[in-house]
Amino acid sequence: MTKTAAAPFLYCDIETLPSQDPQILADIETRFPLPVLDLDGIRPDGRLKDEAKIAEDLAKKRDAAVADHAAALEKRLANIDEAYRKTALDGSSGHLASIAWAFDEEVVVALDNENCRPIDYVSTPDGELEDAEDVTGQGLTMFDELFGHDCLDDTLDGERELLTKFFGEIEETLEVWAGAAAVDGSANHAIPEIPVIVAHHADFDIRFIWQRAIALGVPVPAWWPVNASKYASDRVQDTMVMWAGHGNRIGLDRLCRALGVAGKTDMDGSMVWDAVREGRIAEVVEYNRGDVRRLRSVHRRMRGLNPLLIDIDPAAERIASSGGNLDTYVVGQIVAGVGLVSMGEGEV
Repeated sequence: MTKTAAAPFLYCDIETLPSQDPQILADIETRFPLPVLDLDGIRPDGRLKDEAKIAEDLAKKRDAAVADHAAALEKRLANIDEAYRKTALDGSSGHLASIAWAFDEEVVVALDNENCRPIDYVSTPDGELEDAEDVTGQGLTMFDELFGHDCLDDTLDGERELLTKFFGEIEETLEVWAGAAAVDGSANHAIPEIPVIVAHHADFDIRFIWQRAIALGVPVPAWWPVNASKYASDRVQDTMVMWAGHGNRIGLDRLCRALGVAGKTDMDGSMVWDAVREGRIAEVVEYNRGDVRRLRSVHRRMRGLNPLLIDIDPAAERIASSGGNLDTYVVGQIVAGVGLVSMGEGEV
């Protein structure tokens, strides 16, 4: 592909995890006190005189109290789980599970947090959160005790490696393009050092990446637009803002439907944590890659361009990823009656 002097688009999307810090989970638990079950304080109806009826009344009230207590315990655990999951949206406590990105019309690349070792929690009959091997009273099931590693430290190490590779691979690509332009000797083919970041709800993705990098001591390239103006389209293009306007929202899946782009798969962002806990990180990465394909497709639609073939045809993406010839594939599809039309740069 011929690179031009226009700043390259860098399409980017992230998937995040709740905090793997046991103390944060314990702090959340303390915000939701255990409901008290006081069976001794239950009294029968004072109007009753018959012993059998008194006993029956007490039994009914105690059964009701036990049922109410069980419901309160269940609600408490649900509240803890909801509050805990929300830490995935906070760069001061959550973590990166994966990052996917693509330049201009290149194939989507993705990296995951290979060292993530999730913590978990389970409930005991009395509603306490317990360690999987030993009731700690701290509201935790710490997998480091089960498997001999530290959940938090491993996750942080994985994040550092993920962010270092992410920034490194992007800068390496920019340097390769700049080097090719220097050899070419034509100013018309020079590659700017600053890419335009394209994301959906860009404020979240861009700042979360910056926050995690700062927290982990990973150097952030000067071009990363954490403080770019919302109106600086030469630094950031947010497809949510482009479509809905500043201060308004639209989900990527809804925007895809509006623009006739294939929407999300069976997974959505709310399922990422469960998938990671179950060891299905590969599904999370593929979901992340899919979001970048959809992001690029809606961004192109809003610029009057068709989606790229590699973003809507898995076979075409596999061919491009392996360095194959897409034109040959397109011709083959047309001959087979599929009806694809080659537009020269991978469009359909």
